[in-house]
Amino acid sequence: DYLEAVLGNLSSGVLTLDKNGLILRANRSCRQILGLASEQLSDTGNLTDWIADRSYLKPLAEAISKQSRSGRTTWQQEIRLQRDNASLVLLARGSQLMDQGQVVVFDDVTILNQAQREAAWAEAARRLAHEVKNPLTPIRLAAERLQMKLISKLDSIDGALLDKAASTIVAQVEALRTLVDAFGDYAREPVLTRENIDLNQLIQEVVALYQQGDANTQFHLNLHSEGGHLKADAGRLRQLLHNLLRNAQEGSGSDDAHIDISTAMLDFEDSSWLQCEIRDHGKGFPEAVLQRPFEPYVTHKSGGSGLGLAICRKIVSEHDGRISLHNHPDGGALVTILLPVAT
Repeated sequence: DYLEAVLGNLSSGVLTLDKNGLILRANRSCRQILGLASEQLSDTGNLTDWIADRSYLKPLAEAISKQSRSGRTTWQQEIRLQRDNASLVLLARGSQLMDQGQVVVFDDVTILNQAQREAAWAEAARRLAHEVKNPLTPIRLAAERLQMKLISKLDSIDGALLDKAASTIVAQVEALRTLVDAFGDYAREPVLTRENIDLNQLIQEVVALYQQGDANTQFHLNLHSEGGHLKADAGRLRQLLHNLLRNAQEGSGSDDAHIDISTAMLDFEDSSWLQCEIRDHGKGFPEAVLQRPFEPYVTHKSGGSGLGLAICRKIVSEHDGRISLHNHPDGGALVTILLPVAT
């Protein structure tokens, strides 16, 4: 009873198996981390039966079986599972129990893993933005000066060639500047100006801009009557909405894009949250994006920088919120945002 109480209160998942691979015991954290009901881990099950209806557990089961066959007394391995369009990263450690089986202890390090990767990307972004931005202005000025000084001295063919080459240089410099600015947004430490805002009103303002500029895009709004009072930086949330709506337009895959936007009030974890969902009716997110949705340079768009969703996640995190990506059962990409409501 004492051992059961200790195991039950550990935050780490603990799984014990006999020498034949039969599951002897799994504590409460093991079931919670892996998303299993109590009856799904029985004393008579083995690893093969375990993954019969839960294919997402296959990498974990294979790692345990492989390490067991290797004869090593102790082992450690990072294991990535994919469940419900969400990535779960486990740090697993195993030990042999004197030829009587083994004990496997694992922790959910998904958030820690993501934080480490974000810190590394932010440092790379800071350095890249600094190194790339400095020479951009001299390059552009040199190209424009050459164009201005020489174009009148050349014949029509050579002049047209010079004009085209200089224009290409200027255009590519501006593209690089846009990319560097995106890097700067990703690496910049948040300095928020929080104020009371109505998210519904902000959504309507942003949508109005798109309706004026792109008449082919149709928006369907289903906004909660209360709107939700947020203590947030209006400029950063406006940038978030622009990024997501632009992604939705591009993800629709046609000139006649349909975008659904809805808001709702939710109560859970002893707090009130405002949920905002943005859905397009295109092909949805590819598997590569769903596996690493907010990592820089993970993109399915040929002309994309790969920083848009990473910046979106950063903005939501700055506001103590949550963001997730899914593919809607009826088709299209779905982005769900949860923001805490000001009290």
